[in-house]
Amino acid sequence: MTPSITLTPAQRHHLIRALTAVAAAETGPSPEDLAAAPALYSWRPLMTLDATPVLWGQVNGHPRLAPGPIVTSRLIALDRVAGWARTLSRWYRLADPFTALESSLAGGTGLSGAEMQIVLFEFGGYIPVDDLAVLDRLLVSHVARLRAYEANERT
Repeated sequence: MTPSITLTPAQRHHLIRALTAVAAAETGPSPEDLAAAPALYSWRPLMTLDATPVLWGQVNGHPRLAPGPIVTSRLIALDRVAGWARTLSRWYRLADPFTALESSLAGGTGLSGAEMQIVLFEFGGYIPVDDLAVLDRLLVSHVARLRAYEANERT
């Protein structure tokens, strides 16, 4: 249970924005949302040192950023099968994940299994989240905290 706290106007604004992103993710993107969404190539889930999940990847079609590598805002939801991600700020269309690039690079060297570790890339300041069950738990936990804060605001 979240202790009773009073949110500042900025915190309340952030909470509303996050809950709006959660509601959108629960509904899922419309075809128009996905058509307008930037594409994220060679994407990889990461988390910050405070366990905030984000995506890293090569973006194309972002309304504010040039094509190239980015780290997204906080990840809210990810549907690998449908090929989309929802962050705090927007939808993304997901192309091939980073693991496909790693496998391709390792395959070109003839390495497999534990030997592939030498192919891994470093993401300064971020921890790769290769276990997607861990990522799912992080996302569920964040939504639960948001809802607890929302309930606290209503009382």
